[in-house]
Amino acid sequence: MRIRAVLARLLRKRKFEFDVERAIFLTVLHRLFSPGSDRAAEYWRHGYRIWGVEALDLHRLYRAMAQLGEEFGAAGQVDASRFGPRTQKDRIEEELFA
Repeated sequence: MRIRAVLARLLRKRKFEFDVERAIFLTVLHRLFSPGSDRAAEYWRHGYRIWGVEALDLHRLYRAMAQLGEEFGAAGQVDASRFGPRTQKDRIEEELFA
């Protein structure tokens, strides 16, 4: 399954009014090529043609990245490692791996 489909399925109840996949893509791409904050990614993108990121503002970048770090409740921590709690990012990675 592709990342766009995984994100759409896992986040459908959140009802984001922007393209979360594009926001995450932009932020991760920025961190790979020019490490920095989400704020820096908002300015960095203007130097490149990246499909689908034109309408994303800083607030949306923050919201997209924050949802990746949201921790699951106690029931979702059954398989957590001793290094940290399970988050939405873990579920996305597991779905992509499967």
